[in-house]
Amino acid sequence: MSLSDNYRAQQQDEKALEVLNRAIENDSTSAQLYYSKALTLVRIGNKNEAANAIEKATKYAPDNSYYWYLNGVLQEPIDVAKATDSFEKAYLISGAPDSSTRFAIFMYELDTQKQTRAWPNCKK
Repeated sequence: MSLSDNYRAQQQDEKALEVLNRAIENDSTSAQLYYSKALTLVRIGNKNEAANAIEKATKYAPDNSYYWYLNGVLQEPIDVAKATDSFEKAYLISGAPDSSTRFAIFMYELDTQKQTRAWPNCKK
């Protein structure tokens, strides 16, 4: 992780991604590696692949509410149902979410309601 962090600090995200991929080959069940990979992929602009990586992080750290929250954020443009489930899991795991998490969930739900009213004949 330190090497990938160094590359990230130098804004060499492609090299950081290479290091993370090699690390995942050696430890394919490390939630932290998948989390770091997801963040790197977001910086590169590959949000779909980032969504896949953070979803794997939730698989290997199912009690990490932050990973579930990020999964919701990244899944939202891909699969709204999966995003909603992830936000709910984040909320349930955290027990008493802080105000920023509650606000984010509220804004997400509000935005979803607005989209439904604006496009009633369209399905996502």
